[in-house]
Amino acid sequence: MGGGEFNTTTNEIIESTRTSAEFPVQILVNYWEMQVPLIGNRLDELLLSGVRHVTSFLPWQALESDISHTLVRFLQGISERNMTVSLIVSPEVGIHYPNSGLPKDILGKTEAAAQSIERGPIVIGLPPNQFAIPSLLSSDFTKRYYSFIARVDSLLADFEKTQGRPLNFITLVLTGSLWKYYRPSTRSSSSPYFGACGDYSANAAVSFRQRLDDFYSHAEFTESSPSAANRWKTHEMERINRAWFYQQCEAIFRNRTLHFARRRAKSVNIREIELFTPEADPSLTYSYFLQSLSSSRRGADFERLSGLVDEAASVGSMGSQSAAVPFVHWSTLGGFRALSDSERQFLVLKSLLLAGGCGGGVLIDEDEWLSFSRGFRNRVEKFARAVDRGDLRLRNEVLYLCPHLWSGPGLWSSVFRKAGLSARKISSLDWVEQGANQEALVLIVDPSLVLTRETVQRLLRWQSQAADRVLVLPRSALYSDGARALLDSVGTSRKIEISLGVSYRLQPLGTGKLVVYDPTELDPTRDLSGPEWDKFFGAVTALAEVEDPIRASDARLSLIPLARRDQSVGLFILNGTRGSVSGDILFPTSVSISDLMNELSSNAASRDVKAGAGAPAARRFALDVPACGVLPLSVDRVGLGTRSDNRAADQLGALGKANSLAAAAAELPGLGTTGEGGEASIWS
Repeated sequence: MGGGEFNTTTNEIIESTRTSAEFPVQILVNYWEMQVPLIGNRLDELLLSGVRHVTSFLPWQALESDISHTLVRFLQGISERNMTVSLIVSPEVGIHYPNSGLPKDILGKTEAAAQSIERGPIVIGLPPNQFAIPSLLSSDFTKRYYSFIARVDSLLADFEKTQGRPLNFITLVLTGSLWKYYRPSTRSSSSPYFGACGDYSANAAVSFRQRLDDFYSHAEFTESSPSAANRWKTHEMERINRAWFYQQCEAIFRNRTLHFARRRAKSVNIREIELFTPEADPSLTYSYFLQSLSSSRRGADFERLSGLVDEAASVGSMGSQSAAVPFVHWSTLGGFRALSDSERQFLVLKSLLLAGGCGGGVLIDEDEWLSFSRGFRNRVEKFARAVDRGDLRLRNEVLYLCPHLWSGPGLWSSVFRKAGLSARKISSLDWVEQGANQEALVLIVDPSLVLTRETVQRLLRWQSQAADRVLVLPRSALYSDGARALLDSVGTSRKIEISLGVSYRLQPLGTGKLVVYDPTELDPTRDLSGPEWDKFFGAVTALAEVEDPIRASDARLSLIPLARRDQSVGLFILNGTRGSVSGDILFPTSVSISDLMNELSSNAASRDVKAGAGAPAARRFALDVPACGVLPLSVDRVGLGTRSDNRAADQLGALGKANSLAAAAAELPGLGTTGEGGEASIWS
């Protein structure tokens, strides 16, 4: 497979709207494992198999000990064959190199090691050896790391000078690195991304106190009195402050890496992604240990890995310049290689649909890719090409703004249950303001987020930029004086107070709505989900008409609806169990379905003719999905087209809709309004 340029199974040129480095399925080769005299032969073999773009990690230790100039020879061979290459330079785990390429002398320094909230080392259990990951805030680490990035930059600049060719065939890939793995194994084992994530080492503690003083020294937090900032730095606020501190540290790490990576090599392409290796997740540490003691190589890894893919793909990460699209890396160093063929194929397809639907994709070792059957590879490539064209896309309709992406869960689990795959967990308003993410209809703010005047301004601006948007804010003490005054200034007299499990206030705001709810807990590491929160978020999503119209009768079946350019829906029905499942798929209106695989396989001339054209329409369809099966369907007259039509009709009836709040107050029990004379602040 050639990264969007060449099809290995049909030798067919692929039309792609993006570059090879952005193709949703990237094949990994380990350049450092190639013998220097045989690099050319290996690249020729890849070309003959149809591969025109390769991806490789750039292990830190491998570059520092590269006395044979393997990387330079590798790049020279790529250039001579008019191939392209992506080099992942950020420290990551799951690399086929001792200690994942991290320098052994740094890992040997106890004072440079990261510590979880339990004040213990964070151990990565992937072969060939276990090791404790370092603190990205350690001075020993940072000095050496940025020197390494500068060395890569110099090497590429010198290569461009000697070869006399621009470096536009090379893409440097920058990732979020190790931050997402700073979680204790014990707490993570109960649920993916459960509990606090962060570095609690001595290095982090010093930096945390310095950043805390700098942040709360701003005039916004000292308006009432010079001592007003002290309330923000109490012991009770530590976990809340640590959450934004870790997110800020990750952003600084990304920015500095980008700065050092393009000092001299100006013509090299740079791409930022969020790379996640499920096999390296701390929640699997004990599972690997139990597997090694058991005679069976099965266990719960498959279900746990599948759940980790759901969580990783739901995160909307921000790079230093643009949104960092998610990529799932299957390294085959851990439990993935012990799974059956059908289980591994299921995980690869699921990763492609979820991460690829968000603009990312799958990173998989070359040997693992070739171990799959030709039929499966052909199937994956067809889906990948559709994703690459933008013909299969996950919609971002509900956003959950939290202080830290990797700590949780807070209210996220309830939001995800109600909104499903249309929900994104984000930590940056820059991500919200990206053009591709402007389709969101609901933005929910976590109760543990510190809100400044600038943050509230940007939230209100987002809400006013499109019709029918719903902004959901907490009624908490974490507003600065300026932020609180700004929010009070946009209040109106037409408010409805609702108390149905969760107390909240609903008011019109421009063409949309503002919801201010009462949180009961500000601990960002505690799961606040429950029936009352599920009911609350169900009401919030209903306000913006965000709902999943497609359901499965059997809970063992999961659905991935992807929007298509022709306003139909690509519906993928997944059976993540080891037995076949029979069930019904239910739609709110009559729809027609067809085989999406046949449609994607048809040529361009017949693409407008659906494979299932003329099939009877219905609202319920019975299906049999095999074990670890993924059933692709094309669905007409459901999802995007219906929802858009409904919104257009609602806008035509705007006059009647303007009176809906007053009607609700008169008809529904438990609702009350505040008049202009007795209007109260949202803080009362």
